[in-house]
Amino acid sequence: MSMLYSSENEFFQSVAAAIEKKDPSIIVNKDSNTHWKNWVEFDYENLY
Repeated sequence: MSMLYSSENEFFQSVAAAIEKKDPSIIVNKDSNTHWKNWVEFDYENLY
């Protein structure tokens, strides 16, 4: 059994509320790491 940290719990609770209310603007997304620059594996400018 895994435990959810309070921040994860807050996120999932806000997702559930957003689904229920059909309002994605209420999703709490603190300290997200989803920007594409954080996940680029290669420097494409220097490949050629």
